[in-house]
Amino acid sequence: MPYVVIEKARSKEEILPSVRLFRAELDAIIKLFEEYCESVTLSDDEYNYEHGFKELRERVGPRVRKFQIIGCKPSVVLTFDGFAIKLKAEYQDGGNTVDENKRADHLFLRLREYLRDRRTLLAGLMSNTALAILSTVAVLMIGISAVTSPRPPGIDHGAVYLDFNHGVVFLGGFAILGLISFVSVQRTGNHFVYYGDSSEITSIWKRKKDDILLGLIMAIVGAILGVCGTLITQHFTK
Repeated sequence: MPYVVIEKARSKEEILPSVRLFRAELDAIIKLFEEYCESVTLSDDEYNYEHGFKELRERVGPRVRKFQIIGCKPSVVLTFDGFAIKLKAEYQDGGNTVDENKRADHLFLRLREYLRDRRTLLAGLMSNTALAILSTVAVLMIGISAVTSPRPPGIDHGAVYLDFNHGVVFLGGFAILGLISFVSVQRTGNHFVYYGDSSEITSIWKRKKDDILLGLIMAIVGAILGVCGTLITQHFTK
């Protein structure tokens, strides 16, 4: 009885930050796939598009929200699902697949670098480190306000009591945590893909959304930290 060689597949997947892409960038991504893969397919939930993004635009319009670019041999898939951008490469274990696996790895790395370079302003500035620092500040604000708030006579020592100043700091900490949750969603689930030129977009909100959101977030965080800093200073200088 002859032996049957079964090739096992390994894979790696990464969720990428939100990006802003227009016609030139989308065409460049397709060319990257065509450079490494034997065949490339553009599809959405219902159709495969033999004529690429031009055909997709005719069906859904220039603002593209959900699509997949599927490369075969090697197997690399770039997915925009409306909530996140996912890049996945599959590798075959077998003596005849070494070159294919190298091409899959090269394409994966080039696509990841290309898309990271085109991430939105919000995704670029609000890094994991920045969010971690803000989270730490928010937790400290909540904890310190709860521990240091003076308790009037008659208040059970096991209960949390907050006077006005400490209450403002306490709520400010939760407000910052809420903003962090909002930013976390925006960083990975707020991509803007438009198969056309940026000059076609006339809405100020669509053109400057990242700048507006970032300005509002920084203003709110700055205001909260400013008020809380003033209240804390007043508390310790009494």
